[in-house]
Amino acid sequence: MGTAGLVAPWSDAYLQRMAIVVYYDFISVESFALSELLAERGLHDGIDWRGVESQRGIAAAGLDLDRRVQGRFEMELAPLVRSQPGLQVRIPKRLPNPVRAMQAVAAVARVHPRRAEEFRIRLFRELWQLGGDIADRMVIRQLAGDVGVPPFADLEHIEAQTAQTRWQVDWETARLGGVPRAIRPDGEILWRVDAIPDVLRFFGSGTSRTA
Repeated sequence: MGTAGLVAPWSDAYLQRMAIVVYYDFISVESFALSELLAERGLHDGIDWRGVESQRGIAAAGLDLDRRVQGRFEMELAPLVRSQPGLQVRIPKRLPNPVRAMQAVAAVARVHPRRAEEFRIRLFRELWQLGGDIADRMVIRQLAGDVGVPPFADLEHIEAQTAQTRWQVDWETARLGGVPRAIRPDGEILWRVDAIPDVLRFFGSGTSRTA
């Protein structure tokens, strides 16, 4: 098979196909809500999801959530549920370090962009609906296999790690102040995800629909 039509991941030509950049974190319930909304509405083409750590320093073993932190998540969740009545969320008892999962999604996106989309959705749901540990290599591999990623795929590819590190620097340099943050080519930024009409306008009018 010829390679003339192939585009190297994260090259200028590849990124030009992406109309909207979304910075997300698996341990952000608002990022999960946005992922669910866009999946429900079929808005996926032309979105470049970039995983970043919004909360640095979580140990490899994860972070147990005390009542205070659980209360903070409940406060963040309340307006999301009001705006998305069908949103199913169960606050986990422990937050995992999200880096391995984000880099795995980036690794899959190198060769299977559509599978990466479903992979990211599955990882989000594993944490926010099932309370699973998405820092666990076995959990990550199982979910990757569930969406059709070959068992020999390198989910810790060095290029994916490098890309995720670069996204982290970009997000911090831009001082976006949290996640999720979506940025359109015209510079418009989506700061909140609890106003559904605004979210749909942002993505519906700014996303290029490719075959």
